[in-house]
Amino acid sequence: MDTHRPHSPFTSLKWRIALTTAAVLFLIHGMFSGFAVYSLQQQFRLQRQEAQRQHRLILDHLTEQSYRLLQQIAETIALVAENRPASADPIADTVDNYWTTYQLTWAIEAVHYFDSEGRLLRGWGTKREPPYPPEEIEPVLASERPRFFFHCARTCLQYAAVPIIGPDETTRVLVIGRSLANLILDFHRLTRSHVAILEQRSGAPPRIVAVTRPDRNMPLLQRLPLDTLPETPKEETLVDLENATLALHLVQPDTGRQLAFLILDDISDTLSAQQRSLTNYLLGTVVSLLAGIGIVILLLRRPLVRLEKATATLPLLAEGRHEEIQQQLAPHTSSRRDEIAVLEANILQASARLASLQQQVDERTRSLVQQTRTLQQERNFVQGLLDTAPLIILTQDQNGSIITVNRFGRQFLAGHRLQAASFDQLFLRQECERLQYLPLLAQLRKGEIARAHFDTQLPRQEQTHHITWFHTRLEDSAGETPLILSIGLDITERKNAERRLSWLADHDPLTHLNNRRAFQSKLAAVLDRATLERKSFALLYFDLDQFKYVNDTCGHKTGDALLQIIANKLREVTRSEDILARLGGNEFALVVYDSSRDTAVHIAEKVFSALQAVDCQINGQPFKVTVSIGIALFPEHGRTLQDLLANADLAMYQAKEAGRSRIHVYTPDTEFHKRIQQQLYWKDQIEQALEEDRFVLYFQPILDIRRGTVSHYETLLRMLGPDGQMLAPGLFIPMAEQLGLIQRLDRMVLDKALDVHQRLLAEGNPLTLSVNLSGHSMADESLQSHLQERLSANGVDASRLIFEITETAAVSNFASAQRLIKKIKDLGCHFALDDFGVGFSSFYYLMHLPVDYVKIDGSFVKNLENSPEDQALVSALADIAKRLGKRTVAEFVENEAILEYLREIGVDYAQGYHIGRPGPTIAPVEAALPQSSAGR
Repeated sequence: MDTHRPHSPFTSLKWRIALTTAAVLFLIHGMFSGFAVYSLQQQFRLQRQEAQRQHRLILDHLTEQSYRLLQQIAETIALVAENRPASADPIADTVDNYWTTYQLTWAIEAVHYFDSEGRLLRGWGTKREPPYPPEEIEPVLASERPRFFFHCARTCLQYAAVPIIGPDETTRVLVIGRSLANLILDFHRLTRSHVAILEQRSGAPPRIVAVTRPDRNMPLLQRLPLDTLPETPKEETLVDLENATLALHLVQPDTGRQLAFLILDDISDTLSAQQRSLTNYLLGTVVSLLAGIGIVILLLRRPLVRLEKATATLPLLAEGRHEEIQQQLAPHTSSRRDEIAVLEANILQASARLASLQQQVDERTRSLVQQTRTLQQERNFVQGLLDTAPLIILTQDQNGSIITVNRFGRQFLAGHRLQAASFDQLFLRQECERLQYLPLLAQLRKGEIARAHFDTQLPRQEQTHHITWFHTRLEDSAGETPLILSIGLDITERKNAERRLSWLADHDPLTHLNNRRAFQSKLAAVLDRATLERKSFALLYFDLDQFKYVNDTCGHKTGDALLQIIANKLREVTRSEDILARLGGNEFALVVYDSSRDTAVHIAEKVFSALQAVDCQINGQPFKVTVSIGIALFPEHGRTLQDLLANADLAMYQAKEAGRSRIHVYTPDTEFHKRIQQQLYWKDQIEQALEEDRFVLYFQPILDIRRGTVSHYETLLRMLGPDGQMLAPGLFIPMAEQLGLIQRLDRMVLDKALDVHQRLLAEGNPLTLSVNLSGHSMADESLQSHLQERLSANGVDASRLIFEITETAAVSNFASAQRLIKKIKDLGCHFALDDFGVGFSSFYYLMHLPVDYVKIDGSFVKNLENSPEDQALVSALADIAKRLGKRTVAEFVENEAILEYLREIGVDYAQGYHIGRPGPTIAPVEAALPQSSAGR
């Protein structure tokens, strides 16, 4: 059969497919493209027109709203002034009295007061002299109607001139000015579009007065030909800025031609929508393509059937079934000379050729089978080893072309083209890597070195992987070209861990601010730089007032969330070059370089105001965040790191001493230093004593007066000083309360007392112990939970434990005291009210506190035998307590006469030096033994 006979190109299957598909796709694509482009243009034009209209409406509304606010303030001043008839000029006095309020509440920057002749009487604010011409006031006096206008000097203000009646019944004018910055900020908050204020100047380009987001928008505006913008006020100018596209639109306000508003609208999202529309268009193109293919398939259905029959015989060639091929194709070979006919003829020729070669192949196959089996076993072993190793294992030739890659390497490099790839192009992506490692690889490939080791970076998906490479030159004894074996280990996780540890070493993990270590290091660098450049800088040291209340009330999780909010707010109000750090707890620090005293105070006020604006609620109630800020200046307040930190810390304490929520620049104060040093000394002593277990329990007996025997012992606390001297609680308990350490002492005393209680019970000595609790324990739920856990342990008899709290602490937090007493009594313990009689409304609170014992304050008892007034008071207290079902304990019983009187009036228990002095051990006491009256 002649298979080389020429055929017409127009009868070719390929030609027919190409013509048909091209015609269909061209038609469909043209329809879709025209419609898509037209729709997108119309949609974009309508959206921009609507956006411009909305911006103008919002701007007009905000302008009108601001003017009405200024008019209302002026009218309010006039109304308040009417209630000051005794003043010579009530308007001026009213503004003087409330000027600070107007500034802080309404952001008023200027107030001008004119008489009926248009003469300035008084001025307030940053512009005491009116920057605007008198012509702005004359129409108000003439028409006695308010007038609104803009005026720009160094800054642009929005003014409202309001006629009022003066004290002499003449018409006067009160002009109130407010910065336009408030208006454009409100506009930005409502529309999320940025806006700039342009001052129109005759004969000169417009001047930019203010702009939102100046760090981003000011460089753009400075590059624009602003002098051409007023010529096209209704058109937009599109500007590409980094990855965003901005639409600029000029708006001229109705109340003045001196300035204009330039609106900068980010239309990146709109353009993205257009891009999505184009994507839809592409999808339409795909649809047209599929439709064309379908039509082609329908047209070529019969040729495809012939092609299918021909291709169905191809597997028979591989199987060597040549007779079946001859039977299927020979009778059906078409006389048409198209590609399918050529294919059928070629299959028949190939079948005949293969049949003759099959015999030769069979003979050679048998001789290679044995060798193949051996090689296959070896290959499977090596390949299995390579594929199971979590390493990139590849070979490359002397030109760097990759020859083989193991399975892990192919999976790791998924998405990269490996065929004919070069190691240098695939793994040495960075210029610095190529400069450093290509010479090393060249030496390896030339045989000058046998091994090489280096690290590279490979971008993969959304992460850059770090790979360490080990290269070995493989010499071939047969004389063929040597290969390079390269083994790559992914060390990305180790690198990430190292970076994370490095970051954690210098940052606070909660707020992501600098930690104390990084702050001190950076502060030392700033100190060296300032010394070298002879510059000054400010160190601001501040902490949050009443932050402990947040933690105690809502828990540390809420406190942590508040710290994160505050850290974000601090980032907003500080510059990127400033050094901001969280030093621990609720303490923060800020370093402002090249700062004067006034600048530092201004920045502190900015921080103060920003934190006060934080919207926070505690237990459903609004909670205002306030801070106490201390400022130390270099070199005025110190030239060393230690001096600056110490003086900034002292300045913060000075702010707290002045009443908290204040800003204080460091001032030398010897008495204050001594007081702070004393607090720091006792803080260190108490914390060190807690760590070294230098707190000791003393026990003082309490006598049952009726039985004449010791009823129980009160547990008292003493501290062993560093020199071995025993310190009374009056020296360290008040300091512990001031420094916030009293709760740690309460827990320590509780644990020690319960340990003694368990030991006594184990020894068969079931004595009752009385343990004091501070007022801070009433709200300490963790201490209460700890007490419940200890009382539930074996070897504890809750009925032989009495807990005491002072009357003053109970009355100051009555609800918490009630809850605490109830919880302790529910555990089986008893409760005593200490220092009874010195609090406010003692009898009332005694009726509602479920206590078992009432301890009459020793100040009424120690002079009882000589003071009729004390006798009457103690008798009344004892009688009231007894009628309320409470047992009474008298403190400071110093002699037998006092004890005898207490017995006569029915007091239940006595405590004092006459009964027994406090001691470190519990021993029998002779109640009648006379004791010194030197103290309790």
